[in-house]
Order: sequence, then structure tokens, then C-alpha cells
Amino acid sequence: MTLLDTDTAASQNRARVAFDHTHFTPKEAQARNRLNALKILARFEQARAIDIAAGLSPEREFKAALSAAQRTLKGLLRDKYVTRYLSDSRRVFYGLTAKGARLLREYAYEGGDGIAQAPASRVCEKSNPEHALWSSFFTIASEARGLQAWTERELLPRYLSTNPRTHTTERSFPLSYRGNDGKRKGLMPDAMAASDYDDGVIWFEIERSARGSARLDDLIGLVKKLGTEVNMGLGKKRVLRKVIILCKTSSILRRDRTHLVGRATAGDQLLRVRLGNNIDEPALIEREPGCFDYYHYIERHANGVTSLALEVGGQVHLQLLPMHLASYSYKHGAAHGWFDDGSLPFREPDSAWSEPIPFHQR
Repeated sequence: MTLLDTDTAASQNRARVAFDHTHFTPKEAQARNRLNALKILARFEQARAIDIAAGLSPEREFKAALSAAQRTLKGLLRDKYVTRYLSDSRRVFYGLTAKGARLLREYAYEGGDGIAQAPASRVCEKSNPEHALWSSFFTIASEARGLQAWTERELLPRYLSTNPRTHTTERSFPLSYRGNDGKRKGLMPDAMAASDYDDGVIWFEIERSARGSARLDDLIGLVKKLGTEVNMGLGKKRVLRKVIILCKTSSILRRDRTHLVGRATAGDQLLRVRLGNNIDEPALIEREPGCFDYYHYIERHANGVTSLALEVGGQVHLQLLPMHLASYSYKHGAAHGWFDDGSLPFREPDSAWSEPIPFHQR
């Protein structure tokens, strides 16, 4: 299996999102935006203005997209199709009301649970649903780039099955790894994205708080699975090509980075995965700040001779969550990290995938 040419992927990710620009009258455009905003709320249970902006108008500049989303939500709130909540961290988010759910049912829209329902009773119990909101945001951002995408909540039913003998519910996982204690541990993404044009899958991890030692080991286990098959559920498999680690603070990012790469010796181009420093272990090369190629050894057979080479199995991206977008104020000036500068759902490196490195050239 081959990797996509990153030059092509990078230019696609940095390009302005292209949507259908069919002309609507102002009244038609308003009704369309209101209905699509309700669909987003029905799918994810809760959403912020930036989530609605990413879903409705990612092709527009941030100020224009956010203003349009806020106007749409203001109208829905006035007409009692949505309700407004304030999280513990003083962030505003919205939930669908029974009236909004009825409107969607009139349009025969089916939500994630089958028929659109008002999740307000569940939304109001979430005093700080920041993790779920960011998971939804990057799912929406991936879909704006033309990818298929799912949150963890949407993926979960794929991995639940009933044992016919015991009549108990059993759970599987997209990936599993063997820890230092020899036991296998399952891994579940916060969000996942895939393309229709290749066999690769993108795994998102939202780092809202610092990981403990056990979860740091999970991160190592996940990175070492790059280049292997992911169980997509429903009998489908794809290859893990990218791991996107999105950190809330710089200190969380530094901690994850340190645990992944350790400390490089002077003049050493390869940054070893921290828990594997032997010569035959995988390694990371930092192509651009925060973007690493993941190398693992493969055997090559030619003319009866077996040789080892380092080949790229995928990429690891370490970047900050765009926290400033959630509390954006026009007084802050231009907003960075929006679709028009190619930062969502993640920034692609300018260079192409690295070529394999023969073992004797290490």
C-alpha cells in the first residue's frame, strides 16, 4: 500500500473550501441555514457558534462565517427551536428543543439515533462538554474538506455486538496494542476521518488535560500502529496514516512531545520513540515544526538478499487546539487557524513523504 503524495494533500488542505455556490434568495438562504444548523445540533447534541460556522460556511472568512452563524442561532433562539447553555468554563453552547426536533421531523430528517429528538435533557446535564464540542468541531472541519468523519459517539455502535451464547454486549476497538505488562489494551479515537480516494484513515486525539503515565503509554501504542490496519467496524478495514494530537495548552503539547520523542542526541536526525530506543525500533523525523514522519523497519528481498530499510508508515501532527476561535472578539483582529489559511482540520507539511532510508546508511 502506498501513501498519498503530501504535496497534493497539502495544496488541497490549504485551498479555500469549495462549496456549491448555487444562488439563493436571502429568504431561501436564511431558511437553508436554519435547517442545516438544526441538523448539526440533532447530530451532535450540542454545538457552539464556531461549530455552526464551520458547518454552514467554511468557504467564507472567519468573521463573515461566525457572524452568519450567530445571526442564524439568534433567530432559532428567538423562535424557541434551540436553547442556550453556559458551561462551567463560561462558554456558550446550544441544544435542540422539542420544537426544533419537530421541525426536523417535518422535513423527514433522521438524526444519529434514528429520528430527530430533542436532546436538551441530556445537554443540560453536561456542565462542561468541552471535549465533545471539540470532537464535533474537527468532525465538521474534516467533512468541510471532503472527508468522511465521525465522532467517538458515532463510531461506538459499530464496535458493540451481542454474544449469542451469553446474550451479553461485547465491545471491540478500532486498534489495540500490547502494553509493558503484556496485556492487550483497546484504543478509541476522539474523532476519525477517511477519504474516498485512498485507503488511509486519520485519527484525532483531543488533549484537553494532561495525560497520566498510563494514557501516555496509550499514545506511544497508538503512534506505533501507524501503517497498520484499523478495524472500521461493519467488516471494513483501512490503514492508519495520520495521528493528529490537538492540545489545549502549550504545556500539554510539550509533555506529549517529550514523551513521544525523548531527547535527540547531537547530530542525530532520527528522534526515537521514547519507549523504544533500540536500533531496530521505530523512529520519528520532524519534517516541519510539530509534524513528524513515522519510520518503521521493513524487510526487502532482492536477488536472494534480505535487507532492512526505514519506511514511512504515516505522520504524527502535534498542534494546539484553536482555543482563541471559541472566544473570538472582533477587537482581537484577524483570526488565525481558520479554513482560509489551511489550518483546519490540521496543517499539512509543505514537503512530500520522505523516501525510505536503507539500514546501512543509518
